[in-house]
Amino acid sequence: LSRIIPAILLLLFIGQCLWFMRTQSLTNDEALHIVAGTEAWRLNRFERWNDHPPLVFLLSTLPVIAKGGSISIGYDVRYADGIYPSPEVVAWYGRIVIVGLGVLLGILVWLAARRMFSEGAANFALALYAFSPALIANFSISCNDGATALVTFAVAMQLVRSEERRVGKECR
Repeated sequence: LSRIIPAILLLLFIGQCLWFMRTQSLTNDEALHIVAGTEAWRLNRFERWNDHPPLVFLLSTLPVIAKGGSISIGYDVRYADGIYPSPEVVAWYGRIVIVGLGVLLGILVWLAARRMFSEGAANFALALYAFSPALIANFSISCNDGATALVTFAVAMQLVRSEERRVGKECR
């Protein structure tokens, strides 16, 4: 029973992300990130647009590769030469993994708030998370902003746990 509210909130977050994904066209950065990821899978190296950590690009393009999708962009980076099978399909499959990362961050937020405060506070924090337009937007496009927030939060949680173990008492 205590997990019903967080589950409902996460489902609402997912629903909003999916709605957002269906209504938004590919952004300029997304196309470049998808190209970087798909080229890395095909060529086993990052040749272009390698100014960001590659793990998110590799993860988010797994479904694109599995679907046979691709984006061709010339070296002048003005226009896409082609998007196969369609921009909508490539956008959808490139974004779905990022939504999963958003759910993971939501779970971590809930766990941290429950641990530090109470289950009611955790539900409130997750409600704020689930209805945040910025979080919905960042976890609905294929970019590394949401994943960076996830990793940063996870590292901060682990540092707190490590310090608590070192000191030998809980921080409350």
